[in-house]
Amino acid sequence: FRRSGGKVRMITEVTADNLQWCEKLKLKLSALDQLHHLGEIRGLMALSDSSYAYVSGPLEASRPLAGELSYSRDPRFVSMEKDLFESLWDRSIAFEDRIRGLDG
Repeated sequence: FRRSGGKVRMITEVTADNLQWCEKLKLKLSALDQLHHLGEIRGLMALSDSSYAYVSGPLEASRPLAGELSYSRDPRFVSMEKDLFESLWDRSIAFEDRIRGLDG
């Protein structure tokens, strides 16, 4: 994803069950610029300036990326999915804010 250039943003549902996995994802992926939570997402969506990826199904600590992966670098597809991603991004909250919500 990083090779494609630009910042990388991801949206997923952050729960008490997958919190540890999400924290590892945030720390280990040098390509990840921002991680957001949206309770309506069942899987993981990622967008960079020239790539889009989606992993279907809920993220579980024991099988974090067990769903099917859709990935594209086709500019037409990325542009189309960017509109959807931006709409969801605007409704999502930052990972750090979600952690405070789970702790509190």
